[in-house]
Amino acid sequence: MIRQIKFNNLKSFDDFELKIKSIEIAYPTPKTIKESVPFQNGDYDFTELYGETTYNNRSIKIAFIYDGFKAITRTKLNSFYTKVINWLYNAGKSELIIDYEVGSFQGRVINISSIEVLTCVGEITVEFDCYPFRIYKQSEGNIPWDDFNFELDYLQETNFNVLVSKSINIINSSSKRISPTVICSESFEVIKGDTTYKFNSGTTKDWRFTLDKGDNNLILKGTGNIEFVFRKEVL
Repeated sequence: MIRQIKFNNLKSFDDFELKIKSIEIAYPTPKTIKESVPFQNGDYDFTELYGETTYNNRSIKIAFIYDGFKAITRTKLNSFYTKVINWLYNAGKSELIIDYEVGSFQGRVINISSIEVLTCVGEITVEFDCYPFRIYKQSEGNIPWDDFNFELDYLQETNFNVLVSKSINIINSSSKRISPTVICSESFEVIKGDTTYKFNSGTTKDWRFTLDKGDNNLILKGTGNIEFVFRKEVL
């Protein structure tokens, strides 16, 4: 099977006959926030001031080769270049799927090398600037059995039927805090620690309500159905 990427709703080999030569996926670097005070040894480190480390974007470089140059006219060759460049540059920020990676990346193309033609083979290198975290395709609680990783994933419920009150635990196995979408059949109160969040019936995204990394003990108050929808994000 020929490896390929999907970006801007098109596939590198199926749509352009580009074969992957190499892929370099860099890990994101932490954003270090430090302040120095005159006459003080060292400095103050505010990197985790709000409870967790934040990260810079990650770089992904992919080298493609194209061996369809035999008996091709200059006009068709220029047309091919134009189609590839338009596919990559006109996408803006889009989902990048590498077929052998679990999950996807979000990013944009920031650099395309000039296409080099050696004999009948062309080579082009594309650099993507991506959101630091890799995002799972399936939401938590709905990971297909064939994709389930027994070392990293958790079998858990994220959809609950409640009669007056219920205590639950949701595990966020992401590398960061996550703000889930909350879907309620009726109005609910969700108590996390000392804070109470109120959700009306319907679908709500409240950026103040987050699931911490690891265990999240919640108390649900209301009668009806409530669901927490979120996808795991990992480095």
